[in-house]
Amino acid sequence: MAHFYNHLQSNLTFDNLLRILADSEEYATLPVRHNEDVLNG
Repeated sequence: MAHFYNHLQSNLTFDNLLRILADSEEYATLPVRHNEDVLNG
């Protein structure tokens, strides 16, 4: 919640909003296939 509290603003672009959502800690532990993290980056 702190991540969202610190980064969410009313004037965000759609791209910035997606970046904030993707950077949340919940996604840090999702398993990925070999080299998929490199492609996603």
